[in-house]
This record gives sequence, structure tokens and C-alpha cells, in this order.
Amino acid sequence: MKLNHDLVRSLLLSIESSDNPHGFSPREVNEFIENNDFSKNDIGYTVNKLREARFVTGEATISGDDYYIINPGNLTYDGHEFLDNIRDDGVWKDTKEIASKFSSVSASFLSKIAVGVISEIIKKQIGF
Repeated sequence: MKLNHDLVRSLLLSIESSDNPHGFSPREVNEFIENNDFSKNDIGYTVNKLREARFVTGEATISGDDYYIINPGNLTYDGHEFLDNIRDDGVWKDTKEIASKFSSVSASFLSKIAVGVISEIIKKQIGF
């Protein structure tokens, strides 16, 4: 499966917005699935990749060919840090535009691109 960076960002933003101290609840996961154009398998796959990247505390469980339990948990410190770099819609748009020039990019590379975009915005605002 391919990691969808828009899904990564959307999922991280949704997890962060949860008020549940135990993390993104099953109800919130179901609402996320219903309100987005991503398949349950794409979401489960993304949760597991975010766990591997140490961005979330939860995981998704597979039965047969499908994810049947998706429990993303909470964001880790690294997850918050990554999200902070890609949170702004304008920064995200510019980051994706730059990243599209490459055949593939990692989450850490996306974060570095976003930091570069943010740096350019700051330079323009300060007048450097």
C-alpha cells in the first residue's frame, strides 16, 4: 500500500483535536471514516505507519484482508512536532508542491520541506 500524505495530515489533526485523554475514541474513528474519502484499510495502514514513525501511540489490527480494529491512540511528542510543521494550510500546500517534484518522500523529508517553507515565509515577513 502507498502512504497518503494528505491522510497522514488529516488523521494527525483529527487525533490532536480529540478531548479523550485515552486518545482518539472508537466513535471518533468511525466519524473520521464516515466523513472522509479514505478507505478503512487506508486509515488502518496509515495508523500503523504513524506508529512505526513514533507519531502515535495506538495501532490498527488486521483480520484476513481488512483492518477491523483501528485505535490510533494519542499523538507522541514527535507526532506533535511533525504536525506543527505541516499544520498551516498554506505551508502544507507549498510543501506538497515542492514534494511533488520527487518520486517519493518520507515523512521526515516532508517535515524538512515544511521547515524550509516556514523559514522562507519568516524571511519575507522580516525582510531578510
